Amino acid sequence: MRSDDFSRYVVKHPASGIYRYYRRVPTVVAHLDKRAHVKKSLKTNNLKAALERAEQVHEAAENFWRALLAGNNNEHAFARY
Repeated sequence: MRSDDFSRYVVKHPASGIYRYYRRVPTVVAHLDKRAHVKKSLKTNNLKAALERAEQVHEAAENFWRALLAGNNNEHAFARY
């Protein structure tokens, strides 16, 4: 589930030029997280700023999935996410 290279999840929207974090939900947590993909606008067209913001989004997603796998209260984990 852990991927250290989060930059591969940063994609640029072809029409607007705005970057976003786009990642498939890992299969190990797919039964707990019913979304097929995580899509989050990074609200910038600057790659450096997008990568900084993507790192935060990536860590939040990883922490959320770890909490789900640990069996923590899913509502509380989702609220933090």
